[in-house]
Amino acid sequence: MRIDVVTIFPEYLTPLRVALLGKAIDAGKISVDVHDLRDWTHDVHRSVDDSPYGGGPGMVMKPEVWGPCLDDVCPDDALLVVPTPAGVPFTQSTAQRWSTEKHLVFACGRYEGIDQRVFDDAARRVRVEEVSLGDFVLIGGEVAAMAMIEATVRLIDGVLGNPRSHQEDSFSDGLLEGPSYTRPVSWRGLDVPPVLLSGDHAKVAQWRHEQALARTRERRPDLLAGTPHDPAADVNPDDGGEPDPARISGNPRPGCRPENVQGDGMQGYSAMVEELDRQRAELTRIRAALSDLTSRATSHDRLVAVTVNARGLAVDISIEPAALRRYRAEQLSELLTTLVAEADRALDARRAELLAAAEVSEPDYRDVR
Repeated sequence: MRIDVVTIFPEYLTPLRVALLGKAIDAGKISVDVHDLRDWTHDVHRSVDDSPYGGGPGMVMKPEVWGPCLDDVCPDDALLVVPTPAGVPFTQSTAQRWSTEKHLVFACGRYEGIDQRVFDDAARRVRVEEVSLGDFVLIGGEVAAMAMIEATVRLIDGVLGNPRSHQEDSFSDGLLEGPSYTRPVSWRGLDVPPVLLSGDHAKVAQWRHEQALARTRERRPDLLAGTPHDPAADVNPDDGGEPDPARISGNPRPGCRPENVQGDGMQGYSAMVEELDRQRAELTRIRAALSDLTSRATSHDRLVAVTVNARGLAVDISIEPAALRRYRAEQLSELLTTLVAEADRALDARRAELLAAAEVSEPDYRDVR
């Protein structure tokens, strides 16, 4: 894999060449090039930003600098990644998908961001993904880019010494990873759980799954919507620990019905209605996002490109004159078919990522009594 990073602070990316990433570079698993955006400026001050149209605080990075830079650094077959708090969430599935790419280009913005036209223009010829590391704001895109690069590169075959290291990570199965222990057996009055010393691999695996499930339920309950059914979740403590048929069936108990809601319970019912309205709006947003999806695939020689829309239809086919001299008719036909299939696969991955990031879950009736 080749990785290019564009920034106004190249020294910020020095950590990419140490530890496992540095070893991956030395082993030829990846190549990393960092580019100084100011090399594409033409004024004596090497300025890269200007005041925003419409007013407001801060400065916006200029398209006249970013455009030529990406023209030189980002070829048509690369994936252009823009770290931004306004992007879609970066997840483990994103890293897994990117780990199969041949070329990633990261555009690290600063100040109030990069002129949107830079990415609208780039999207005419390359795939562009605006991605957020989380619900917070950093000074620039460099830290986010390094985190995304590390999360992605470690999934490439041969980068980690033991492939199970990432196969059993947090999020690999939708759960947080459980606690880990090593020698000594006893430390400061705290002992390693006996099951880990038993030598019974089945019991160890079961214990680890239970710990992962408990940790996820405590710290990230939002991740549990897609996990396999847990019989323990059917136990209602208000019923003396007996399984609750209403929870098993997925239907609300009689006391949860609107006509039976009284007193303080109405607050819980109102909250549930508000949550349903929020989820309805979220589903509408997702439907619109899915319908607007497009994917572009380009041949290795950059002479042929195909764009596929959300319905899987080829909406744009670009064939350079040189392609007509290089390929026979049957070769060109086969190449177009391959590119359409490649674009369609990328489209499926984007659909899956949008759906995985959707904030939609089953309503919780426990507060409605």
